[in-house]
Amino acid sequence: MAHVRKQIRDAAVSDLTGLEQTGENVFSGRARPLASRHPPTWLVYSIDESTIGDSSGSPPKQLRTLTLRAEGRVQLPGNADPEDLLDDMAVECERALLMSSRVFSLALAIDLMRTQIEVEAQGESVNGTILIDFQVQYRTAEGSPTVAV
Repeated sequence: MAHVRKQIRDAAVSDLTGLEQTGENVFSGRARPLASRHPPTWLVYSIDESTIGDSSGSPPKQLRTLTLRAEGRVQLPGNADPEDLLDDMAVECERALLMSSRVFSLALAIDLMRTQIEVEAQGESVNGTILIDFQVQYRTAEGSPTVAV
């Protein structure tokens, strides 16, 4: 069985798949080559995780705090401004993940931490990226990172 961190990423990918703006263009992992003139796309990956031990129970548990990132990428022709599209993608992403029964079946809480938008003209295209970081808290039994408790 996979680490709970991977299970959470997989749940997020499932929740983002099929949204109006991005459709099936949702992938786990940050290193994904995208073709020229690619459609709006989500990449979902883990940034970092901290752990606090709790030995008061039996078995001892670990409270984990994961930073989960949804990275939206768009590429538009000419001098188009991708910010409106990125904002529409953010609305769908936030709704999908903050209301996710898949993620909440593994996590204690999920909160929006920050959003960053970057826009860059490149040749005949304008590229836009939105980075949305979520803080996901979950708990595992000590020494058993594949099962959320």
